[in-house]
Formats: sequence, C-alpha cells, structure tokens
Amino acid sequence: MPPPSQPTLPADIITALTSLSTKYPDNCELITLPDKSAEPPGVDIKCVRLHDGNAPRDPAVLIMGGIHAREMAPPDALLRLAQELLDAYKTSTDIVFPALLANVNGPPVTSVSYPSYTFPIDKIKKIFGNIDLYILPCVNPDGRLYDITHPGVPFGPGWRRNRRPNPDNPDPSAIGTDLNRNFDIAWDFARFFDMVLYRSKYARGPSATVDTNDTFNGITGQNRTVTVAGGASGGSFILSFNGADTTPIAFGAPAADVQTKLTALATIGAGNATVAGPDGGPYQVTFTGARNHPVAMLTANYAALTGGAGSNPHIEIVHPGPATEPETKNVQWLMDQRKIRFFLDVHQAGRSIMYPWGLEDNGDDDTMTFQNHAWDWKRDGLLPGDVPAGHQNYSEFMPSKIPYYLGSKLPEIANSMATAILEAAGADPKAATGADPRKDHSTYAPGPIARYYDKSGTGPLTANSVDYIFSRQFIDTSRSPIYALAMEVGADEENGFHPDYTPPNNHYLKIEREVFAACLEFASVAARWCKWCLIATAAYGDHAHPDVEYLRDLRERVRRSHPRAVAVLERIYYSFSPAVARFLTGRRRWRAVVRVAVVRPVVVILKACDGR
Repeated sequence: MPPPSQPTLPADIITALTSLSTKYPDNCELITLPDKSAEPPGVDIKCVRLHDGNAPRDPAVLIMGGIHAREMAPPDALLRLAQELLDAYKTSTDIVFPALLANVNGPPVTSVSYPSYTFPIDKIKKIFGNIDLYILPCVNPDGRLYDITHPGVPFGPGWRRNRRPNPDNPDPSAIGTDLNRNFDIAWDFARFFDMVLYRSKYARGPSATVDTNDTFNGITGQNRTVTVAGGASGGSFILSFNGADTTPIAFGAPAADVQTKLTALATIGAGNATVAGPDGGPYQVTFTGARNHPVAMLTANYAALTGGAGSNPHIEIVHPGPATEPETKNVQWLMDQRKIRFFLDVHQAGRSIMYPWGLEDNGDDDTMTFQNHAWDWKRDGLLPGDVPAGHQNYSEFMPSKIPYYLGSKLPEIANSMATAILEAAGADPKAATGADPRKDHSTYAPGPIARYYDKSGTGPLTANSVDYIFSRQFIDTSRSPIYALAMEVGADEENGFHPDYTPPNNHYLKIEREVFAACLEFASVAARWCKWCLIATAAYGDHAHPDVEYLRDLRERVRRSHPRAVAVLERIYYSFSPAVARFLTGRRRWRAVVRVAVVRPVVVILKACDGR
C-alpha cells in the first residue's frame, strides 16, 4: 500500500485496520478496545495484534501513537508499519524503502538525499515468531479529527488534547484532557512535588502546560481535603480552580471564608461548593449544585505562607484520584490484559528517544519511589545543583541490578534505535556536524524523559504513559520485567506537528522511514530479549553468558516444533522465576550455588542430548 499523501482521518485508520484483519486473518487480530472516545457520542478505538498464528502470548509488545492530537505523522506511520509487516511476512519478502529526496526548511531550504533502505525478511520472521506485536496507531481519534478539520485553530501549533466537554469553563481552550498527563502515576502533581520548590526553578507546572489554567491532566471526584501544613504559622495562600484564582486566604481562616472565596470564582459559582472544618483547616471541600460531577483539580499557591525556623509551610490537597479518560483506560487495559512487556509511545516533537523516569531524575536510593508517600509534598524536580541548602535532593529509584538491568538496558535500547535511524538514513555516524547532512537531520538524542522539557523551561512531568507502563512491575512484583520508552520524531525544520506529505518537501516520507527504523529495531530487541532465562541470568549476572544464550536458543528451537507445550511450560516457569531471580539478587553465595549445582549441570546434560 502506498504512503498517504495527506494525514489519514481516524475513521479511515479504523477501516484500514479492519481490512488488514480481513486480508490476513491468520496473522492479524483486530481488537476493539473497551472504551469509546470521550467526545459524545464517542467512537470505537481499535488496534491490531500481529502474530504467527498463535493465541495471545507473552512476550507482548505495544507500539502506539496519536495520543496527542496534532501529531500527524505517527498514526500514519504506525498504520503503514502494520501494513508493511503483514505484507512482507505473508509474501516472505523484505520491506524496501526507495531512495528519497526530502527538503529541510530554511532559510535556506536544503535538499537531502537518502539511499534506499531495506529491512530483511529474516528479521521480520523473528519478530512474528518470537513476540506478539500490538500496534495502536491512533489513541486519540476525536482530537486528531478536530485538528485535521480545524487548521489554524487559535490554540498555538494545533490541538493537543482529547475533546472531553468541560461544563465548568466556557473557554474553548479549556476543553479536553492531555491524555499523556492522565495516567495514574503521580497524577496529583501538587501532592507529588513541593510546588514552591519546583517553581523556584520552573515557572510552569510539571506538565509542559500552565497547570492552573485548564484541565490538562483530567478530572477527579467532587470531594477533596485542603490542609495547611509544614509548620505554617502565618501569611496567606491562594486556591485555583479551572483557570481562576481566589483572593488570598489568611492563615487560620474559618471554613466559611474559604467557601466564600471559592464560590466567588466564575468557574465555581454561588451554591456550587461547600467547605467544612475547623478554623485553619483541614478543610473538606465538596463540589455541589451545578458542579456536582467530576471536576478539575484544586491547586494552591502557598508562597506567601510563613513559618518559624526550620519549617516548610505548604498546602496539602488530597484528591480522590484521576477520573481516568476513556482513551487512557484503553491503553491501561491493553497493558494489563495482554501483559505488555515492551512499550513504545511515538510522539512528534524533536528527534529524541526517551526512557523512564519522567516524574523525576533517576537515582539509586530504593527508599525514593513514587510508592513512598513519606516523600509527598517534598520532592523537588530539580537538578542536584539547583536544590537549595536545607533540602534533600530527590531522585526516583531506578533498579540496575540483576536480573533485569533496567538502568543499563533502557539506554541500550534507546541507543540501538537511534543507531538504526542513522543506518536507515545512510548517515556516517562519525561525521562532524555539518559534514554529513543525513546525519545532521537524522540524529536522535537518547535520554531520560525527566529532562526532555528542560529546553523549554519545564522540568519533570508526571502521569505520562511511559512511567505508568514501567511502574506496573513495581506495583505487581510478580510481573516479568517491563521496558517502556517514548520517541519524538520530526522537527520544526520539517513543519513541526504538520509535516508536508508531498513533493518536493516529502517531510512525512522522511519521518516515516525513521519511525520504521526505530520501531523495527525496538521489536527486534524485544524478540531477542524477552525470553531469557531469568534464573540463569541472575545466577551468572549476565544475560549474554554463553550458557544463558544456549538455553534461550534451545527454547526457541523447541518452540518451533512444540509451540503449545513450550507455551504451557513458559506460563509455569514465569509464574515463579521472577521471584527466584529477585531472591538471588545480592546473594552472591546463593547465586554461586545455583550456577554450579543447577544451571551448569543442566546445560551440560542438554548439550550432550542436543549433540552440541
């Protein structure tokens, strides 16, 4: 199927996915996700599972795009990826991209020539043979349709969020939720961070959005508790709701005063909120009347609160949690129902490949985790050099030890994807800047998500898809390791969120090649890594040890002749092996015992029987 000549409408994406499942019934499962989109009456959201004829299995890989509406290229490229993979697998042929001439916006406009690019059939067969590949091209169909049909809308460079109605704010820009700030991990950023400390460095909230001016991260239940904390003894604070700020509320104010100031806001209104509690709080805020439905977060500015020596005056607001958007729920459903092990979220804003964490910088202190609520209202979001005296720098714990090696493997995956993009572009990776235009315009920067927004004056961000997916292995410790990444394709020099799909610019075609190169490398890594023996890996401390490699190779050879038996054995093995591997971590003597008395003899016997 030829590349699109313009952005594909969401309904046409669904039609194309349906056609693929009809054309390739043995290798393409069409999945209608549980929740319709948020804008009434809602539309179905669908994805496909590419497979070699087996029932759903582990390992499962999910690649998705279109969570932000205005990012035109990823949904089209991921739809094409599904089409090309199925065509190639069924016909046993390579995927071949012809040579391409694409322009880079100036001034001056520069033409860059890219050679033909081939992804071989043997790698495609390994992808189908070793993993289930789920492709969700368009998470946010309502938003995408709005952006396509409303060019030049007065909302910056295009529409970003979904199209959930906002009955509490008539401003058209207040419609919708940023779906990539709606996942249930550190969603309540004002609880996760010390916002005064955070704002000492970053003017905007941890979202790349002004956090008090819209419902960017979603709605929540009608009840919340507001507590004046941290040894405050005087001063005042301000509460904000749906884009409006109260006048200052004095320390020690009675609940009636707080209620009067809240209901004076145009976004709340008289009779639409009650406040109960003792003078000075805690205050129980309940939205009623015309606001008796899930509403936006209540946030606070407490910079004017005062306290004695050693105090940390602040406001603690506890919300019920996110009323998760239907589009977000669909991603979470896929993650949990299909046990996704490898996850890639494809965005479009600036040639980056990113890995967790996004909510804070990575660290090695295992007491510093999103699950440890002793750190609530204390985390800083700052680089170590920016943390003021008297405050402890917080860094989110990133496990780097056996058996999963998350701290080293995530950057390794990101770097391999960046290298694959350069190879597909025919670039010289050693060329100096300016010496090879293919390298200059196809170099993707790997790095942690937490520092992606530094260049725009915003720090770490919360409630994003990658952190949520990645976190599931720590919430459910029986799960196998999960590797989650995001990539940002394209650049301003390629028309930003709205690349030119046609000659002579060919921005989309150039971006599509990069999406293919990165996604195919990601899927290939998953096919190689997903099924190493966790116990043997823990015993040797190296998933690439020859004995571990042999066990993995043997399993794949047996799988081809006895797939059902292997599937049953794997379900049994992976039900207990993560716990055993974790037990071996840090226990050097036990690792040696298992290595010498169990794994090594088993390998010797198997090799003898195997004739190797």
